[in-house]
Amino acid sequence: VYVDFLELLLSYPWFFIKGHFIKDRTPVLRKTEERLMEVLDATRGNVMITHSCRTIFYCVIEALLDEAEARTGVRKIRVCTASLHFGSFYKLFQSMQKNGSCEIEFYEIDLKQSDWTLDQELIREEQVKSCDLIMCQNIFGTPFRQEKFFELGKKYNIPILEDLVQSGSLFGSYKGHANSDIVMWSCGLDKIPSCFG
Repeated sequence: VYVDFLELLLSYPWFFIKGHFIKDRTPVLRKTEERLMEVLDATRGNVMITHSCRTIFYCVIEALLDEAEARTGVRKIRVCTASLHFGSFYKLFQSMQKNGSCEIEFYEIDLKQSDWTLDQELIREEQVKSCDLIMCQNIFGTPFRQEKFFELGKKYNIPILEDLVQSGSLFGSYKGHANSDIVMWSCGLDKIPSCFG
């Protein structure tokens, strides 16, 4: 869907082989640090780097659950999101609920069957208003149009978490929506080829 087989063969093995045989990683780390500094400059310095994007996600959800418990006495939140997801967020939600310490509900919006874009006509403002988090995921290696989520999140002061791993490459121009409160990037060869790992 994202690249042809030849492009896949030429991209990933090169990075794997190059990474395996580099003995002195200092220049690579320096170049990575320079790239991160460019991202820091673009995002005004509000960045957290962890081993796993799931760590950041877990901390965000735990903070929202704690806040809900302080407000209502129950560790329960409601998440507004598109119905199609890539990644391990649902698995993390499930594991958090399985230990019995919280409850997480979803308000999900389907995609249009004709073009696989978010069916923004299905978004009900009253439903969104009752949510504790709006989770925006980009899919198919390109920024995903979900403007109504961003507008309603700001209107009702609902935190907006945007996952950018499938919004294209770090080398692309899209660095997250201006209304996003939290923007997450994650790396690895398990990502779609258009993200270049």
